[in-house]
Amino acid sequence: MFSGIGRRLYCLKLLSSDVVSLIFHNFWAFPAGREQINQMLHLFKNFSIVGGRIVLAGVGAGAISLDAKRRR
Repeated sequence: MFSGIGRRLYCLKLLSSDVVSLIFHNFWAFPAGREQINQMLHLFKNFSIVGGRIVLAGVGAGAISLDAKRRR
């Protein structure tokens, strides 16, 4: 799906997504309570989504990809 420079650009885009998440989900600026926990959970959720996409970009979809089905 991605190769060479395309994969690097995709990972750079994901890194910018992490930076934006840090800006908009700044849980440390909220007083202790529900809103702080809510912002922290959203930040960690975004980090985990980006992490999964980086793994997918690195190793590919494998047997479940459309390219693999097309080869059969």
